[in-house]
Amino acid sequence: MKDLQAAFSQVKVDATWDMIEGLTDDWVKSSQLSARALYRSLGKRQYTFHRGSDWVDSLNNIFKSTGQTYFSDINKWTPADIWMVDETSLSKYDFGDSTGLSIPLKLPYLNELLLRAYAARDIIGISLKKTERVKFSQQNYKKPFYEPKFTKTTLGKRDFFSSKDGYILGAKGLQVQFRTFPAFQGEIIGGKAKHGKISGDGGPTGPIGLVMKAAGANPIPQRISIVKIIKSDIDKFMQMFHNEYQQSGEKDMSLKEFTKKLKGKNSNWLESKYLVTLMFNELKGREQKFLGLAYRYAKSESEDSAVHLKVY
Repeated sequence: MKDLQAAFSQVKVDATWDMIEGLTDDWVKSSQLSARALYRSLGKRQYTFHRGSDWVDSLNNIFKSTGQTYFSDINKWTPADIWMVDETSLSKYDFGDSTGLSIPLKLPYLNELLLRAYAARDIIGISLKKTERVKFSQQNYKKPFYEPKFTKTTLGKRDFFSSKDGYILGAKGLQVQFRTFPAFQGEIIGGKAKHGKISGDGGPTGPIGLVMKAAGANPIPQRISIVKIIKSDIDKFMQMFHNEYQQSGEKDMSLKEFTKKLKGKNSNWLESKYLVTLMFNELKGREQKFLGLAYRYAKSESEDSAVHLKVY
């Protein structure tokens, strides 16, 4: 603990010593294994470790000033939990001023700077996962992205009315589940693990909406707008929902029978099932494009995401 406390005084992070001291045994083990693996790979360099520091805040401000509108969450641009920085090399990279830029940096230029700094091992953003056996994966760096293969969609693994979710399915056991939780979102589930989420509450300006537009589809509306219709005019909502149901290819059913089937479902269930049904209808014929983009967005591996090292 004395060695750790001495090291803690030399890093630039927003964690407190009490937080470090209170780590559970599984995280202590994971942190030790990850640190040793990184040291074996990069130990000959002198790095400062940053998290929530002035330098990180400056980088975040530069990202926000780029004017990009694709990432509503900075973590989808870079999921780096910590940054290893060779501060003697920072002068090589012209990040400009993080505030009041006369000509703000554009995202491709910022990404190129970080790519060059990563290649030179001067600045390394690291995404840390809990692990018992350390592996490295370089994201958005040289290795080509292998797009997942779309197979089909389903609006219920048992039947339409038994669950509030829907799935886009892909090869090798890939599933993307869409539902309210309580916000509307998609979660990528691989053969053995979960790979990230993409949110949809924001409608056209939310990540799901943005990816739908990029795939050539009309985006879903904001969830709150659907909530308002449910509360103010349930008959209108049921007509809207029935129209989408009929277009989905599910079993043909009258509005009266459809409404009866949904009797007792709460607002959260109705919002969820309506949005996923509408979404799948809008995506018909574009599922492969959407799946590839959504997968990359959720995993912070889109073409516009920053290079980073994943330790897992």
